[in-house]
Amino acid sequence: MLKKVIAIKNVGKFRNCGASGDVEFRKLSLIFAENGRGKTTLSAILRSLESGDPLFIAERRTVDGLDAPQVHILTGSGNRLFAANAWDSRYENLVVFDSTYVTENVYSGDFVEHDHKKRLYQVTIGKQGVELAQKVTELDTKSRELATKIKESAKALAKLVPDGKTLDEFLAFAKDSEIDAKISAKKKAVEALKDAETIKTKAAFVKLAEPVLPKTLVEMFGKTLEQVSKDAETRINQHIATHKMGAGGQGWLSKGLAYITDDSCPFCGLDISANEMLKAYQNYFSEAYSTFKTTLTTLETAFSAALSEKKNALLKTTLVQNQANLDFWKKYASLTLPELDYEKHILPVIQKALDLITPLIQKKIAAPLDALALPPDVYEAIDAFGFLQTLIQAYNLAVDTANPVIAEVKKSAQAGNLPVLRKELLILEAQKNRHSDEHSPSCTEHLNTQAEKSTVDNSKTAVKANLDAYTEDVLQKYEKDINKLLDRFGTSFRITGTKQQYLGGSPSSTFKLSINDVPIELGDSKTPRGTTCFRNVMSAGDRNTLALAFFLVQLHQRADLNTLTVVFDDPLTSLDRFRQQFTRDQIRAIERKANQVIVLSHEPGFLRLLADDFDATKLRLLFLARDGKSDTTIKPWDMDSELALGYHKDIATLTGYYHGDAEDLRAVLRCIRPVLESHLRNSYNGQFGDKVWLGEMIKNIREAPVAHALEPAKQSLDDLELLNDYTKRYHHDDNSLRENTAQPQDGELQPLVKLTLQLINRL
Repeated sequence: MLKKVIAIKNVGKFRNCGASGDVEFRKLSLIFAENGRGKTTLSAILRSLESGDPLFIAERRTVDGLDAPQVHILTGSGNRLFAANAWDSRYENLVVFDSTYVTENVYSGDFVEHDHKKRLYQVTIGKQGVELAQKVTELDTKSRELATKIKESAKALAKLVPDGKTLDEFLAFAKDSEIDAKISAKKKAVEALKDAETIKTKAAFVKLAEPVLPKTLVEMFGKTLEQVSKDAETRINQHIATHKMGAGGQGWLSKGLAYITDDSCPFCGLDISANEMLKAYQNYFSEAYSTFKTTLTTLETAFSAALSEKKNALLKTTLVQNQANLDFWKKYASLTLPELDYEKHILPVIQKALDLITPLIQKKIAAPLDALALPPDVYEAIDAFGFLQTLIQAYNLAVDTANPVIAEVKKSAQAGNLPVLRKELLILEAQKNRHSDEHSPSCTEHLNTQAEKSTVDNSKTAVKANLDAYTEDVLQKYEKDINKLLDRFGTSFRITGTKQQYLGGSPSSTFKLSINDVPIELGDSKTPRGTTCFRNVMSAGDRNTLALAFFLVQLHQRADLNTLTVVFDDPLTSLDRFRQQFTRDQIRAIERKANQVIVLSHEPGFLRLLADDFDATKLRLLFLARDGKSDTTIKPWDMDSELALGYHKDIATLTGYYHGDAEDLRAVLRCIRPVLESHLRNSYNGQFGDKVWLGEMIKNIREAPVAHALEPAKQSLDDLELLNDYTKRYHHDDNSLRENTAQPQDGELQPLVKLTLQLINRL
């Protein structure tokens, strides 16, 4: 419960307001104030106290105040202090009906905007609904944040996505350990298509002609004539055995033949021309020797041919051509050939073989019957030659492997589609980028954000379903209760079609007006002129009644109403007499359930209605009084003095006429002077005696010196003189209403009554 306003400094007209007299609030506290005296400012202070928002106070800082606003309010749970643009603690068990409530929750000016619907929805659906709605809003906000993040990362990743692929397809590319090889192959295929004509005529690789040493080379160096003529031994074996010549017989015979001259025996000199056996020996040994010599000559020729300069030049040329072709084909296929350099690997081996073996062959030919023992370096040269053959064989095997690949390149170059290959290459490069160290983290983060958003959206869908089910029942009951109140207020309109909506992602509620059972859209500031809507079918009184009905229904739906202090700031704006009475009944009904009710009004008669028959021990009457020239303070209020019977009756007559009650115009006009006189006496206490009338009051005001208590009244002097001049012919006694006095006209009387009510702060 609010206990007391202890001090308000530098807020609006509360320049230095301190508690004076018994101004402690009670169960029902009624605060009277003329218009412009500070009701709205006090409501704003209480709204700031509840919400903790300092702007409600900051924006009402006293215009010419030198110090910052300060507020000190005592509550049932302790002091609440506002200083340095902040409250030390809030007082949350407080609800305020004022122009701010209407502007924020129901309408602003002529319009019902989406923000009104959202805030009205919040106060309609109760704590459980608010919690669900807040969860939906939180999830929606999170989803939007994630969507923004996804959009930004998608924009950054878009540059990596190849033509013809979506971002999702790009992110789905699998990691491939062979991607570099595939890219290289695809690049070569692209290049091949670009150079198709050249590829068509370009030669493949040529195998190397392998140099081969004669197979009997080493063997022939060790052979002699005997070894070569060994087959002849069979023919003369018996002869040698017969003469017991032994193992050396064959050599002896062969050498002996060289000493035969003139067909005479070198041993006895006898004629041996007729000796058939000797002729056989000569014939045999001459043929074998010749054959052996021929074999050696053939060996020399074969060796020289195998290592000839022509063959060596061919080897060199083939290697050079193959290397040149390799440099070409490597652009279109992954090809390699073993490293084999003619000058480094081939020529030294051949040259060494020539240098070492050629002299030995020549020596053997010169002495064929002598066996030659080969030195170690010859065997080394022969082994090196064998290793060279192995290298050449490996080289030729690589040629055999590469040439089919080249054939495929040639085939593809004739049949391939260059645009398709380029597109495939871009996809492969994008696939590599997708999993590169540079871009993989961004891709992973994007996917994680998408997954998080999906989770948030699923949660939002589930919470929204719960909220929808809950809200449907609440809003239907809400509409029914609103229409019940509107019916009691006597309005000609109702609300219909109350429902929940999700414009902008956050939940809100909307409704239509129903006039004569015809539904009418609320419209908003964008609704075209000429369209039937809230703006042009609702009077000021209807609008205020609708706002008050919303507020009352929301209060009745609150389970914590018994803990609340409810503040009404001028709930009667533009309400007729019947609605005033029903408003009084509703506020009294709220008072019975609430912890405390505070009502601020510039209508003392309405406050009288609220106070009638109420327990005086629980009632507090307060007055926002003028303090000095223009400031305001809070004082106890003497309701009976303010509402003296005649004064109150005259104000009621003027007010009723202004709002359309057609009464005796003379009677209306005669109320103006006494109302003005009572108002001036009350406003400037002690300045006018009971027997001082309006004309003399005007004179005193006109003649008041600077800084006199009456100086503020000078701003109304012209209006007072106008009213005095118009009404003075009617005011002395009944005889003043002479027959020749013209009857007041409604057209001239109405603006004068309005001016009177404005001067006494009743409008």
